[in-house]
Amino acid sequence: MADGNWGILQLPGDPVPGDPANARAVATFAQNEAEFWQQHEQTLRATAEQGQALPMDGDFAAPFRQRLTELPPLAAALGSGHVDVGTALARYAEQLEELKAEARAALAQGIQARESYELAMQAYDEAVARINALPRVVPPDQYPAVLAEWEYQQAQATRAQSYAQEAEQAWTYARQRAIAAGEQAREAEIACAQAVRAAAPKSGATGGGSAVAGAGSGGVGAVAAAVPMPGSRGPADGPAGWRPGDPIPPPLTGERIPADAKLGVFYEYENHPTKWVSSPLPGRVHYMSDAEREASRVFVDDAGRLRWAKDGSPLDTASSVSLWSKGRGRAIFVMDRSGNLYASTHQQLGYLHHSSFLGGKNVVGAGEIEAYEGRLALVTNQSGHYLPTPAMNDRVIETLEERGVIFHPTFHQLSIGV
Repeated sequence: MADGNWGILQLPGDPVPGDPANARAVATFAQNEAEFWQQHEQTLRATAEQGQALPMDGDFAAPFRQRLTELPPLAAALGSGHVDVGTALARYAEQLEELKAEARAALAQGIQARESYELAMQAYDEAVARINALPRVVPPDQYPAVLAEWEYQQAQATRAQSYAQEAEQAWTYARQRAIAAGEQAREAEIACAQAVRAAAPKSGATGGGSAVAGAGSGGVGAVAAAVPMPGSRGPADGPAGWRPGDPIPPPLTGERIPADAKLGVFYEYENHPTKWVSSPLPGRVHYMSDAEREASRVFVDDAGRLRWAKDGSPLDTASSVSLWSKGRGRAIFVMDRSGNLYASTHQQLGYLHHSSFLGGKNVVGAGEIEAYEGRLALVTNQSGHYLPTPAMNDRVIETLEERGVIFHPTFHQLSIGV
């Protein structure tokens, strides 16, 4: 089986990229550096103790002894930091290896499911062909035999169709399994990056992080600098963009973008005063007023950050609740045909859904959105009300990109193929 055959699961590539061997190599390097600095600490400490006993006179004597006293703790911090980095990277390498194995197992399952599906459909087509080949008019004495053959082939076709449906379900599960492995790998990488950043000693300009980055290792500092930190908080307002007191940009107008995502027929009466009980949801879905819709609008400022139209604050979904992701820090969103983006950080079953924003009207795209301090980190097309295709949400991203939105370093578009 070729590891690169991810198209079988409708994935553009390996959902768990990376090489555990490389991560282990860096972990070993950090552990070796830890031993070096631990030994260096002992040497510096012995030197400092000897320096205190040395007969020294002059203005330089006291500062020299003081500096000797300061060096061992700095070396100790470097040693401890490298230990933590090595531990974090070794753990990440182990997780990466496990998740790559999980993704490959999912791919194997998907390949097997596709093969089973094709065999089942071949059997189905053969059974249908035999049914079609049966005579339509037969003598009375042949009737029982022809009827028995028809019933047999009908049962064969039904059985084959059932096998095909099972294979489809197995394929769907395999795809979800591979995507989940990719998400877990992303979370493991984020956790590793956070641990690496936390391990870097923090002290003055003469030591700490500066020493880590340039201590002849390239270990802690280099890794921390190389791995982006999702959710890291920078200044809310840079040199450009929206500032408190600035006017809020008005909603966009005109029909600029095709809105092909339609509300599902099951939800046709979800807001009806009396017919809403026919909806599959446990309550009457709320459709927003103009004021509520405006309060949920999100615009792109001059610096490319996503901000709430209600107060100009940056969109940050860390505490958001979505029914699809079960509170994993994602808001629900839709985009109208003018290009306005609307979002809610708290979805409520039977009351607030994707259809709430525009009163069930067609949308350009819908799903979930994740952002850190206004920087776009994730877009999905997970909406049961609209079932948008990946192409529909491509338009959403393209529209935001045309407006200069800045993407978080971990930005990822995750679409369910329809």
